[in-house]
Amino acid sequence: MKRLVLACLLLGLATGTRGDDPQPKDKMGGDPPGAEHKALTKLVGEYTTATTMNMGGPPQTSKGTAKITSVLEGRFIAEDGKGDMMGMQYMSHKMYGYNNAAKKYEGVWMWTNGTSMMNLSGTSSDGGKSVVFNASFDQGGSKMTFGITMKRIDDDHFTVEMTGKNPDGTPGGTMMTTYTRKK
Repeated sequence: MKRLVLACLLLGLATGTRGDDPQPKDKMGGDPPGAEHKALTKLVGEYTTATTMNMGGPPQTSKGTAKITSVLEGRFIAEDGKGDMMGMQYMSHKMYGYNNAAKKYEGVWMWTNGTSMMNLSGTSSDGGKSVVFNASFDQGGSKMTFGITMKRIDDDHFTVEMTGKNPDGTPGGTMMTTYTRKK
């Protein structure tokens, strides 16, 4: 009899804790997209890009393309880009989102000319029309930091301006990319 009770108890525990049991309807979709996410999805589309980089010498310009898609039911946007910079071809992948719990924008940038991931954390004071990020990545033990401002100009144009920060805190080089929606 003890074995039967023990077997029933173990069977009850095993079936009561299965990870594949459906969640109650009121617990599903726990953190839905909000106004900040809708503002980000306005950027979805295909673009041509023009970048100007100023590192203290003559400004350098380059051209490229970018495709921005909405992912995970509008919670994030993903950008896949390609172009040339300082005579070298590159591909890039960027993701942006708004963290409802932390009340901040977050992002990550990666590209084929390196193996680090730049992490971004930012805020907006105008409903997501412009987002000001603090960004950083590790470059062999030294942390590189940047200020990045993403600004929506209109439905077909936006800019991303990146300013490096020198170790003493003074502004470093700048890079401005202008996105123009393909028609």
